[in-house]
Amino acid sequence: MVLFSVQTFVHRFLKEKGMLKSRDHDELIQKQLNAGEVSALEYLFHQYYDDLCRYTVVFVKDLDIAENIIQDLFVYIWEHRETIEIHLSFESYLYQAARYKALNYKRDNSRKADKISFLTKQNVDKVSVGADAAIELRELNVIINEAITLLPERCQQIFKLSRSEELSYREIAELMNISISTVDNQVNTALKRIKTHVHRYYPEMYSSLLMIGLCNL
Repeated sequence: MVLFSVQTFVHRFLKEKGMLKSRDHDELIQKQLNAGEVSALEYLFHQYYDDLCRYTVVFVKDLDIAENIIQDLFVYIWEHRETIEIHLSFESYLYQAARYKALNYKRDNSRKADKISFLTKQNVDKVSVGADAAIELRELNVIINEAITLLPERCQQIFKLSRSEELSYREIAELMNISISTVDNQVNTALKRIKTHVHRYYPEMYSSLLMIGLCNL
């Protein structure tokens, strides 16, 4: 009767299943990445990019955003190529990282939407500005409305659909035949311009809003 070690048995099992070859290949890719060989990154990109985008769309519901997330993921891998370590497989690592980034995007986008809601809702009455609060708040509304009218036409339209009509980013994107990321960028642009306009004419009110976190992006 021939006896052999557990290690030998596992080695044979993995080899028969094709798993050992895959692990060796991942180790080779990792060594090439650590050495700064761009061909290793190109291999991973062409091997997994399309599937990762389709996977990420499940979370963010928009192909443009999914592609941006996956592109950022590969940029991250390249920027950390010298220290990156893969303990299971590149496939497992990439899918876990894509899921993590997609969920982070959803969380951050939700927080941003909560913080900007004050522009079309009457949350400014929470700001305490002393005895002349009512007058100052009316003046602030005038300044905000003035800032909105100064926005570029497309930016203004998207902002009003979001804030006045209370449409979701997806509804706006479908209505205007644009991507959700474009809607997000246009709303952010509008907010920055409005805040700059408010600060120019009403720095004290801007500071009050900033203190309670309503102006932070």
